[in-house]
Amino acid sequence: MAKTGFLDIPPELRCIIYSLLLDADCDLEVFSAPQYGKTSQPIKLEMACRGQLSPSILRVNKEIHKEAAPILYGGNVFRSEYGGQLTAFVQRIGDSAQHLRNIGYKKHEFKKDLRALLKALKPANQLSFLSLPIELLAQERYLATYSPRSLADQLAPFLRALQRQQRKETDKKARDLTEVVHLNIDGVPWISKERSQAWKARAEANEKVLKGLIAEKLALVKA
Repeated sequence: MAKTGFLDIPPELRCIIYSLLLDADCDLEVFSAPQYGKTSQPIKLEMACRGQLSPSILRVNKEIHKEAAPILYGGNVFRSEYGGQLTAFVQRIGDSAQHLRNIGYKKHEFKKDLRALLKALKPANQLSFLSLPIELLAQERYLATYSPRSLADQLAPFLRALQRQQRKETDKKARDLTEVVHLNIDGVPWISKERSQAWKARAEANEKVLKGLIAEKLALVKA
């Protein structure tokens, strides 16, 4: 009697198994584990809730990796403290970045972090949610920040590339790409209830302006 392996199981059952192993019910926090004496740091995932993923199944063989990667990277929310950590994660997963749908970071340090992240995200043509820190628009003296228009200018090439890819997928419903970018207040320090409400209102107002500017820029691309 011939042996039956995992890949002999019907595809729909394999997908159920992948989901049980790889689909988290919380955000996945991307962080760098310090290694003294080394210039590069490995990127790990830390869940903000109970339970463990089993991403090692992707290393079994190429076929399983091909089937399971969209579930791990497309079905989960990825967040990091800083943009540099998120960029390193996107670079580390290579071609699997094409499956990313929901990512973001919480604290702004340098403008180059956003530029590097957008460059790393070029393969992510399914991205539908990019969460960025409100500090990008904070206009603080100690931070190199953006105006809403300059931030829209920075994001426009990436969103135009998404737009072009979307137009190639004629069999799919068109997405509103102004809804991809969102501003968060997760990294604002020493936040009280009153200050939280003020920052939230500020983020919502800035996000509305930013989306209007992005809509203008995307409208300039000829159909």
